[in-house]
Amino acid sequence: MGGFIPAFEVLSGGDRVFHLHGELDMATVDAFLEGTVGALDTPGDIVLDLTKLTFMDSSGLKAVGSLAQRVGGGVVLRCPPPNVLRLLDILGVNGAVGIRIEG
Repeated sequence: MGGFIPAFEVLSGGDRVFHLHGELDMATVDAFLEGTVGALDTPGDIVLDLTKLTFMDSSGLKAVGSLAQRVGGGVVLRCPPPNVLRLLDILGVNGAVGIRIEG
């Protein structure tokens, strides 16, 4: 009996670091916002580790932008995979609206 693997998951790495796994798209935006809501309690940068993110569409990017506007600091997108980095580059996200790309 194989275990169910969710399409998307947010895992807290502590110290305002969140590891995103799977696909961040229109269907999973709510899970992303719920998984990161705890980061809004204290000011400072939030790090989203994208190492295990396999896909992001414009809905996912809009959710990241929304988080960046609500957090008392910025959002750092750490280690985006090539397909996600391409989306971020095309849309000129680095440095826009409190979002930085790292790695």
